[in-house]
Amino acid sequence: EGLPDELKDLGGWVVAKPSTDLAESPFVVVVLRPAGDESFEPTMIWLEERVFSADQKKYTSKVFDVMNLPKVKKNQRLVLGGQCHLDGKPDSRFFAVAVYEDKEYFTNLLKAWKVNVEAKKFESAKIDRIKCENLEYGL
Repeated sequence: EGLPDELKDLGGWVVAKPSTDLAESPFVVVVLRPAGDESFEPTMIWLEERVFSADQKKYTSKVFDVMNLPKVKKNQRLVLGGQCHLDGKPDSRFFAVAVYEDKEYFTNLLKAWKVNVEAKKFESAKIDRIKCENLEYGL
């Protein structure tokens, strides 16, 4: 709803600081691709803040930041929200590009980003304390 015709919404994830209940967070990262592209390759993300009506049935959203996602090679994976861990603990603020490895967690990250909920923007993140779940592992 409210999305330009040239974009297709691929879903997204709720973002919050680890001390905040995800259900209480108004921040959502929306994953997008061009509407004419039938692949599932996301090309862009938006950071939105959603404000719900009193009855919780409708919301308005405001986009605070937009980021073009990098193209990944066949041996790489774009690991989006809810799959990355900081110091061994799940942290919805982080996402990354990882080199594919057939193991439970990706630890060879090429680049990582953080959603800064205070500043309401995407930022580069240091990769040394981050690992991300490999959802393809064991399939």
